[in-house]
Amino acid sequence: MNKLKTNSYLENAWVAVRVQGRSEKRVADRLLEEGYECFLPLIPAKTAPSKNQATKPLFPGYLFCRYKTQCKTRIVQVLSVLDIVSFCKTPAIVSEEEIASIFKIVHSGFYPEPNEFIMEGQRVRIISGPLMGVEGFVVDANHPNKVVVTVNALNRALAVTVTDTILIPI
Repeated sequence: MNKLKTNSYLENAWVAVRVQGRSEKRVADRLLEEGYECFLPLIPAKTAPSKNQATKPLFPGYLFCRYKTQCKTRIVQVLSVLDIVSFCKTPAIVSEEEIASIFKIVHSGFYPEPNEFIMEGQRVRIISGPLMGVEGFVVDANHPNKVVVTVNALNRALAVTVTDTILIPI
């Protein structure tokens, strides 16, 4: 029996799904049709005209999916899915807090930008404004309003510069 189907700790957990390039939207739609809950963080494409602004994935080649054992089709069986991000053959779970922070950022009106994954730095929480509750790291003392939010399962991060927002150390 498949190891992924027997691990109850995965049920309803968010996992990062690696997909073929430029197929993120199509894969997300197909997974939704199969009964999965998906989250594909999209941001405005900088080169898009302002009237009909196109979007692009925040994390090209990846989307997030809530694991379900009751779906007929396994995530990895969907066309253009390469695999579930795993470490030592164990799927990496993306925390609810990370998903909520990404969701809040991409729907805030701020433009997130890819950033190097930060292992060290001051952890902060935004305590006011539209990003209230988002936790991340201050990039450096010279840019105290630039906050980096990490997605550990992908070894990726995104940065957003906030104005008139109060940051407190955690």
